[in-house]
Amino acid sequence: MWSTNEVGLRSQLLRWALLLSLVFAGPGVILSEWFLDKVQARVNDNLSEPWAPDAQRWIAHAFAYTMRRDLAAERYGLAAQTYERHGDMLMASEMLMTQAEEYEAAYKKYHAIPIYKYVAARFEGYPAGRRASEALTRIRAFGGGV
Repeated sequence: MWSTNEVGLRSQLLRWALLLSLVFAGPGVILSEWFLDKVQARVNDNLSEPWAPDAQRWIAHAFAYTMRRDLAAERYGLAAQTYERHGDMLMASEMLMTQAEEYEAAYKKYHAIPIYKYVAARFEGYPAGRRASEALTRIRAFGGGV
């Protein structure tokens, strides 16, 4: 049989083990593709909700911050569509620019070029339209074949 001190010590050790597992394993679970796909499914079911565009953007940010550039680019495209559906053209243009930048960072310049062209033409009066024109000029100047 265990004494009261041993039971208290074991209980305290179990609490610390649980706390440490949450601290170290929690972010890994939250940033896992499985969890983000579950959140994506919830966003897809509630696209008309006012929080849906921001949630989509944060899903894309999670993929981008964990260096999964292709998945991030896809999700930024979905965020742009969701923002456009909600009438926020400024954020839609910014999400498209971020999508193109993610493709470019993933060494998929030829996926980014049509997005830059679309943003430069469609969002000409927005800051993203100007930046898209500059990006196309930069790609042309450094051998992008635009």
